[in-house]
Amino acid sequence: MIQRIQSVYLLLTTICFSVILFFPLATIDAKYEFSVWSFSTIDGGVLAPTYYLGLLSVIIVVISLVTIFLYKKRMLQNKLCVAMFILILIFLALMFFIYPEFVIAKTIGGNAVLNYSIVSIFSVLPMAFVLLANRGILKDERKVRAADRLR
Repeated sequence: MIQRIQSVYLLLTTICFSVILFFPLATIDAKYEFSVWSFSTIDGGVLAPTYYLGLLSVIIVVISLVTIFLYKKRMLQNKLCVAMFILILIFLALMFFIYPEFVIAKTIGGNAVLNYSIVSIFSVLPMAFVLLANRGILKDERKVRAADRLR
């Protein structure tokens, strides 16, 4: 299963979203921290929970790992990759647009400027990995169907 390139892409997706779980995504004025679990002060005081971002990250990691081990069911893998892509889009919309605009701005004031860390790149990369994995899965399915036609 790991010898297939799409398994490597799905493993990279798992690694990227696992890293996101443990590091802050952004800082604000060196006083506040924004992670997938909470929006808090540097000292650790939670201002607003963001548990649904963490839960969404865990769901993406689990789906990615499950998809790796479903290598014999390529069409199910394809559907799971599409679902994972949609979940990643929802995660990105929440992380970059909805949460900074509505929750963080209301919590600390109107002109909060987020300084995204390098870890936030790990939330954008999996989109490409999932698309590449899906392309590999569909390519494998075409090869299997062509081989079945020759029998």
